[in-house]
Amino acid sequence: MHSGRRALIVTLVLIISLTSVFTAVGCKKETVVGTTLRVAFSAAPDAIDVVGYKTMEILKGEGVTVDVMFLDGGQKAVMAILANQVDVAAAAIDGVVLAQMMTFALSRPRNLYAMVGSKDMTKVEDIRGRVIGAPDPGSVATSFEDAIFAKYGIAKESYSRLQIGGAGARTQALLAGRVDAVFVYGGKHVTLKKAGYPTLTTVNAEFPGMHDDMWSSTKTWLENNELLAVAICRAQIQAARWFHEKPDEWLAMALERAEIEEADARELYALLLEMDMYPVDGLMTMETLRTTADFFVATDTIPDVPIEQWATVKYMDKAREELGIK
Repeated sequence: MHSGRRALIVTLVLIISLTSVFTAVGCKKETVVGTTLRVAFSAAPDAIDVVGYKTMEILKGEGVTVDVMFLDGGQKAVMAILANQVDVAAAAIDGVVLAQMMTFALSRPRNLYAMVGSKDMTKVEDIRGRVIGAPDPGSVATSFEDAIFAKYGIAKESYSRLQIGGAGARTQALLAGRVDAVFVYGGKHVTLKKAGYPTLTTVNAEFPGMHDDMWSSTKTWLENNELLAVAICRAQIQAARWFHEKPDEWLAMALERAEIEEADARELYALLLEMDMYPVDGLMTMETLRTTADFFVATDTIPDVPIEQWATVKYMDKAREELGIK
């Protein structure tokens, strides 16, 4: 495993041991009415997460008090859970596995990461001799970069990496000419396309079937908040239906919550719809999780451990049952 990730594992384990004694176990409740849910999104506000925002609105409508944080880049959302600042986070698989947390639903069911290059680049191989804007240490974007470049036979010594930070910061770095290519997603991808920057490839094209951010928490929190965990899964499915059935409402929320122009939001919606970003059955099964896990094990991003150690479909299956989904 990469030395940076090895150091991350040590840090996360230390945080777990230091914070677990301060984490209240709480009591199981018979209703979600009157409960509080502290949530972290692992990115700055972006139109790609509008369905996630709608999920939170649905929960509020069920009587849940929802507090939201936006933590752009790296493992900040995971760290927030371990520091007991939030209960649930939309986090990438590496942070979930390394921090010994549990995934129970999908915030972004499909992967929308894209490699975007400077205007004179036409193919992935053009990165040779140039600079790619790198994410914070521990980001899954690094794994995508490594895997795609290896697939195209691009040696690491043939290009340079400049650590920039989250997707928003990487977008600005490319626009400012500080780097020659970046991996971004969602509204940031559309912004760059509109500005004339070419899409060189996408993760979905190179490695189909990959999940992106996952709703995750600690095992203890899930065990003691079963009704709320099921409510999150149910709300996620309902928000997915809303995405398909009420595009005008999705557009209005995107314009309200994210820094995106209407034409760009419409283009993003069409892209999300085309790739079936939000299946109305929640999508997640142990088989779909295995596809994502196999990629990250192969790229030495996560250890090869049983999926049951970091994921459960118990709450999603219960939500499907309640909604009449077989």
